Amino acid sequence: MLASTLVLGPLAGHIPLAVLAAVLWSVAWNIAEAPEIVRLVRRAPREDVFILLATIGITLFLDLTYAIGFGVLASAVLLVRRLTRVPGAQELLPDEEGRTQQVSQELSDLIQFRPDITVFTASGLLSFHCAAAFEYELTAERRGPLILRMKDVHYIDTTGLLTLEEVVKHRRREGERTMLSFIQPEVRGVLDRFGLIDLVGRENVFVATRDAIQSVPLVALGGV
Repeated sequence: MLASTLVLGPLAGHIPLAVLAAVLWSVAWNIAEAPEIVRLVRRAPREDVFILLATIGITLFLDLTYAIGFGVLASAVLLVRRLTRVPGAQELLPDEEGRTQQVSQELSDLIQFRPDITVFTASGLLSFHCAAAFEYELTAERRGPLILRMKDVHYIDTTGLLTLEEVVKHRRREGERTMLSFIQPEVRGVLDRFGLIDLVGRENVFVATRDAIQSVPLVALGGV
């Protein structure tokens, strides 16, 4: 390529700009994958379509650098906006057919057999975006033992740690028991270093949610 540029470079100056423009247009059209863009515009979420079209427009009328910057920033804002809509924790409740869809049939039957125990499943990301909703869900007039199922949690930041700590302390002040189950190894290390495992009590940390439910005596809860 270097040799061709050095040897044929002077000849390139005689190529009409209209020809180079046509070549450039053809290359750009192939790179853009127009049929794929049309499909995305028709089927993708409206927020994504807006970012796509805006990025294309900025590339055409301003500069590629501005388009890249806008695309990255807009995508980040959109991601945070979507994350704020995801609940930090969701109570495991049966549907109209009496089946808890998020868990196995065995665990679903066990949860229904023990209505005295509240079981929540945490979202995959415990972070600043859901801290307020997470704390509200777990402290809003919840009586009796509470199990927080953390199977789907693969990341927890400092805000999430502080929020979980406050939830455990609040329930302890109310004389209520809090249990954690199905903690991923990478998350358990973070909880342990932060002191949350000791705060909850190692006897209240379980590998399986089934074990956590079975650890609560029936007699102690009114013979349910």
